[in-house]
Amino acid sequence: MLSYYLSNELAKMKLQKKQLYMHYHDYLSGALNRASYQQYRQELMEERLISLGVVSLDINGLRDINHLYGNAYGDDIIRRIAHLMEKIFVNGNVYRFTGDEFLVIVEDMSNEMFTNHVVKLQKRMQKNWDIKLMTWRY
Repeated sequence: MLSYYLSNELAKMKLQKKQLYMHYHDYLSGALNRASYQQYRQELMEERLISLGVVSLDINGLRDINHLYGNAYGDDIIRRIAHLMEKIFVNGNVYRFTGDEFLVIVEDMSNEMFTNHVVKLQKRMQKNWDIKLMTWRY
């Protein structure tokens, strides 16, 4: 009886942990989602920031890619782009807003290092995809 109860409680805890993760992460890419971004904005203390770097990314023609090559191929592109952004901006937050829009926010990184990361991202993406990239520094 005790074994059943413990097993059941562990299963519930695992499910709750998964639900919390899914609430703040995009199911396809694993990147943070809009709910996570909104929480970040609410908790952001601008007066403590030294700098804030932002990268906005839009995948051009994703609908056409899905139409021509199938949704699985388009999904793979989304996952690969999210992974690449997370790999380059290790100390930043990568958010997937909509089907083809991503945002990276990096706090307290020097302008030189941020620019180097952006250039690295642009070079890696130009090889494979048609991507619009915009950056801001605060």
